[in-house]
Amino acid sequence: MNPIKLPKSLFNSVHPCSSVVKILLTLFLLLATKVAFAQSPQAVGELKIGDQIPDFKFTNVINNDGEPIKISDYKGKLLILDFWATWCAPCIASFPKLDSLDKAFGDDLDILPVTYQDKEEVAKLFSRMPKLKDINKPMVTDDLVLKTIFPHKILPHYVWIDQEGNVLAFTESSEVTAENIQKALEDNAPMLNQRDMTLLTSYLEQPYFESKIIKPESLLFQSSIAGFTEGLIGAYKVHFDEHRKVERIIVNNMGIIQLYKLAYGELTTTFSQNRLRLEVQHLDNIQFDGSGQKYTDWKKQGNAFCYELFLAENFRDAAFEIMRDDLNRYFPQYKAQVIMEDIDIWALVITDEEKAAQLKTKCSESTLKDSFSEFSMTNRKVSWLISILNTKYLQDLDATLVDKSGLSDNIDLQLQGNMTDIQSIRKALEPYGLDFIAQKEKLPVLVISDTY
Repeated sequence: MNPIKLPKSLFNSVHPCSSVVKILLTLFLLLATKVAFAQSPQAVGELKIGDQIPDFKFTNVINNDGEPIKISDYKGKLLILDFWATWCAPCIASFPKLDSLDKAFGDDLDILPVTYQDKEEVAKLFSRMPKLKDINKPMVTDDLVLKTIFPHKILPHYVWIDQEGNVLAFTESSEVTAENIQKALEDNAPMLNQRDMTLLTSYLEQPYFESKIIKPESLLFQSSIAGFTEGLIGAYKVHFDEHRKVERIIVNNMGIIQLYKLAYGELTTTFSQNRLRLEVQHLDNIQFDGSGQKYTDWKKQGNAFCYELFLAENFRDAAFEIMRDDLNRYFPQYKAQVIMEDIDIWALVITDEEKAAQLKTKCSESTLKDSFSEFSMTNRKVSWLISILNTKYLQDLDATLVDKSGLSDNIDLQLQGNMTDIQSIRKALEPYGLDFIAQKEKLPVLVISDTY
């Protein structure tokens, strides 16, 4: 922006303290403030497809020789903003693929990773994961700007910006392919599956069906199921009353296997991969090996459901039993049962009693933090470690983690390493006198089979 110049004659003709000078200076300051404010992310607001992104400047940048980055640096190129975080498993898994695409298209493409986390957290992750050691591309950290103008609810999230700085698309990772990039470079209007930016999580809190006559407090029992519902994230939530009894179960857009796992696991048993038997002829009706838009399309083909169970006090002790009965009615073509089998496990055991004794909590506050590269908790049971590793980071492990440590007190624990690698976790546990040991044990296994 060119500076605003006021003619000297204007000042020569009046006293420095005159009202004219004061008015002119006030107008100048207001104009300067307005120009600056207009470039703030709050003033810009949420950008839509077709909008032009302002020429923001970013100083919190790594792998760029200490130099800042400006949006105008990418003019003439296709720019893809990759919003990610260190705790996001799919984000980390996609880095090598994105790096290869970036290099393959040379000067025509730049993929810019963006995270709200600080440089230290990012550096810690990259220093501990061998598959990331060769990735040395510029990244924006401590981001407060881009996440304001491109708000999103799910990671990873990709924003495509064309060669002129116009917003082209919002997509999932499955759309970031060489074919789509080539189309974007050629005609600037690729046929991409745009991410739905209106997905809601509020329906994990509110009932699907509310009656104007029957008040919720007068309901004794309510069970309902619906097919795939647009606008809802695949998730579930169990609501408890003040006595920690199950009052409501809400499931949004999840498959049959996930429904059975919840009903038979009762929040205490995790049916990991080697504790699930599928004796079903048409597996593609209940299982899909994929992600992104293809997974969403599969759900829409009658393979995902929304379920709600509401129970008055007299029924709450039997919540999951009632849910199992519901599934038998809703899906008569399948039957599920839990049997005991000898399976491979990794047993958490104490290897040094003295070191393990030091784990007893010294904190009054209860905290929990986990990511791809670390796990930490204070004043919590060791079962939290087992549950999070089983369900979040080691889902594909060919053995189940089981707690055999005998630690009954709440503990404080901080691990650093690759949380998707059992050997890395074992090494991180060593200073605490703990280890995971390979064993076999008879454990519950969920079996889903055809009834006819």
